[in-house]
Order: sequence, then C-alpha cells, then structure tokens
Amino acid sequence: TVTRAPTRFGYIHHNTAGARGDHTARSSLPPVSTTCCGREPVDVVTGHLAFSGGHYKPGKQQKRHLTTAMAANPLGESVLDFSVSLYKQLVVQKGHSGNVFYSPFSISAALSMALAGARANTAKELSTVLQVDATKIHGHYSSFFSKLASYAEHVKLHVANRMYSEQTFPILENYLSVLRDSYGATIESVDFRNHYENVRQQVNAWVEKSTESKIKDLLPIGSVDALTTLILVNAIYFKGSWMSPFDPDCTYPSDFHLDSKHKKEVDMMYKKKAYKMSTSD
Repeated sequence: TVTRAPTRFGYIHHNTAGARGDHTARSSLPPVSTTCCGREPVDVVTGHLAFSGGHYKPGKQQKRHLTTAMAANPLGESVLDFSVSLYKQLVVQKGHSGNVFYSPFSISAALSMALAGARANTAKELSTVLQVDATKIHGHYSSFFSKLASYAEHVKLHVANRMYSEQTFPILENYLSVLRDSYGATIESVDFRNHYENVRQQVNAWVEKSTESKIKDLLPIGSVDALTTLILVNAIYFKGSWMSPFDPDCTYPSDFHLDSKHKKEVDMMYKKKAYKMSTSD
C-alpha cells in the first residue's frame, strides 16, 4: 500500500571545480509532504551536483543534438517553471539574504521518482509542485536521459539514481520497475534498523564515486537513523567546456559587497560588451 508520510529532505550540495579553485555551497530545503510505500518517513536526497570544466567549443552537430533533445521533450519547460517557483520559496526562506545555489533538475528528478510511488492527494500535490503530467513525466525523463547521454564525446555527463530501502520493508514491484526503466535507478536493500550508520557511509561512498570524488560526506552524522525506511538519491557529474571560454588575463581585483556595510576585494572576471536583456514579472 501507499500511505502519506512526511519527508525529511537532505542537502543540496554543489561542488564547482574551476581554474581558480573549488567552491562548495550547501543549503537545505524546507520540508514538504510526500508519500512512500509504507508507514515510515522517506529521505529524499537531491541535488548532488558536481561540475568540472575546461575549454572546448562544440560544433553545430552537437549543439543541434542538444537543442533537438530539449525541443522534443517538454521536460525542460516543466523543470524551468519548477526552478523559478522553488527559487521564490528559497528566497523567502532566507529572508532575501544570503546566496541561493541549487540544482532544479536534480530536485525535480528525485521528486519525480517519489511521485512514481505516490497516490491520491499526495500525487496531485507533487504533480502541481513539479508542474508535470504524472502519466507522462517518467517517460519524459527516460527519453531525455537517453538523448543527453550521447550529446558529445567531449562532454562527460553521468546521472545516477539509486534507492536504498529497508530490507524488511515491502516495495511494490511496479514502482521498482518505473525507477529502473525510466530513471536507470539501482535498488539497494539495506538494514537501516540495525546498521543505519553503515548505510549512511555506504550512501556517501556511492555519491562520492558517482561524482568523481567531487562530493564527499554528503549525509552528515545523525541524518540517518533506525527509523529510516527509504532513501532516494540523485547524483549528477558533469565535465564539459564553455562554448565561449573566458580569457584569464581579463581578471581584475574588484570590490565584492558582502552586505550593505561590508565589502572585500577579490579577483573578478571582467568583460565589456553590449548584451541583449529583458525583464519580466
């Protein structure tokens, strides 16, 4: 059966590796309600995103391939709408102070996996939040993953999904089939009740391996306990090159304003050029 249960969100953890050093941002999402296939809370760990970049300009064929993949699949539009709505909530949560850094695609993918196991009002709420058609979204993800995987030989993109479930906790086979077939997810049956700390370390090790060691110790001590029943994890590793690489010689020291009263001199990228822009409500 599928019953309603609270969700304890994990961390959005981004690691950007660039020419001038590694930068890591970590933030937490507000809790929401979702479902699981049982009576215990579900941990949805989202947004494990690792970036690495260099210099390479893709050809017309590669750019056309990506454009076609996006245009042929409405997934991009729904993720964009979801990201804007989530951004507004995160800004309100932070009281318009502090930086907001998150991965809408990762969050959407993880919640869509949760949606596959949701029913009734919870399924309706998740569909509304994600701005998707629950009967089509899993097929959209499957199609997008398959097209994006062959985008270009110069781009390395690894999207990994995994479910960790308590070994005594029954999971419907049709739900597992959706995770495997649409999201390429692997399923791990683990012993949360007696060895939850070992499971936490196991999840961290998998995320670290899936992100080429860019993300380590994602789940902090205490985030998993004996009452944990199921964890959904989404991890993304991307290594590519900028279409328009920045010239390192165009780096100059400038003031970075920490707030209305404090500032700090840091190295900043500088380029003077006319750009098109627009505004919207």
